[in-house]
Amino acid sequence: MQDDLILVRCADTFAHRIDELFLEDRIEIHNGPGRIEEPTIGMFHLVGDEIAAAALAELSRRASAARKWFAIDGPWWAQPLPTTGRQVTQLAWIGELIEAGTLPQDYFNGRMLLFSNFAVSQCCSKWVPTHPSFDRFARAKMADCNTPRWLRDNLQLRREYPPQRLVTLMPGMMAMALDISEARVAEKARLRVSGS
Repeated sequence: MQDDLILVRCADTFAHRIDELFLEDRIEIHNGPGRIEEPTIGMFHLVGDEIAAAALAELSRRASAARKWFAIDGPWWAQPLPTTGRQVTQLAWIGELIEAGTLPQDYFNGRMLLFSNFAVSQCCSKWVPTHPSFDRFARAKMADCNTPRWLRDNLQLRREYPPQRLVTLMPGMMAMALDISEARVAEKARLRVSGS
């Protein structure tokens, strides 16, 4: 139990450090002058910034590990797990097209919407090793009242992924609000320490 707590704490600390480097413009999602790409995740760091390079190398290692695990544990129809921002964004468009009515709300697109949500969740969590498996994630999404009703009511999907609440899964807006509040608390603490 203690080792699990340490693992979660280290993963959270690493994720916050990545966010800080991103806010400081030391990590970018777009190429620019003097930037080097980490190809597995499609992010860039400044030439000579060893800290950002090391952080992206660790993030890349996590993404590769998540992709390898997903190749074994994930559904055959959803291979491979996208790990670059561009791949995840393209997949996320599926959900928006389904919601807009451009793509049909059928079984296959319901599966793709679950996969899209999973890939976005993995990416946003920075491929933390404790992220739920696709099966657990999909079952939790089927049980979530914020999931579109047409998806929750799809009988084929309910048979494949019987709804089962997952305590650690929170809606995206709630996670974003939590991240913002944590960033504000960290900034206040930094200002207190620096005496500003």
